[in-house]
Amino acid sequence: IDYALLIPASVKRELLKQLQNRGKSQTSIYLWMFSAGVFLVLKPHLPKIIKQREIIIIDTEYTGHDAKIKGMILRHCHNAGLNLSADQVRFEQITKSSGAHKLAYDILRGKAKANKQIRLEEMLELM
Repeated sequence: IDYALLIPASVKRELLKQLQNRGKSQTSIYLWMFSAGVFLVLKPHLPKIIKQREIIIIDTEYTGHDAKIKGMILRHCHNAGLNLSADQVRFEQITKSSGAHKLAYDILRGKAKANKQIRLEEMLELM
């Protein structure tokens, strides 16, 4: 699945403020935002992914933090009543030839639009 979501700057700023007020470090806040975004992309597809034991490959965005991000994604799944297995989630460098990379690059250049724009309420529900 090549899918892109956009978290608007205003949503990121508000989340940053709320999570800082809860004593979270800036690094953990950005890891949480990333994991929440990945979860929201996967959520509609997770029942099929879980049932068919498919593998989810996530581009390595925060080197050295893959285990933390995976844990956060699994926690979001658990909280949603979805039993995703840790061995179904992998982190790899996504090559420039992948559809996911092309989509992200086209969105950055304004040649494509994200599949979904995240609202603050969606992110707050995951907190």
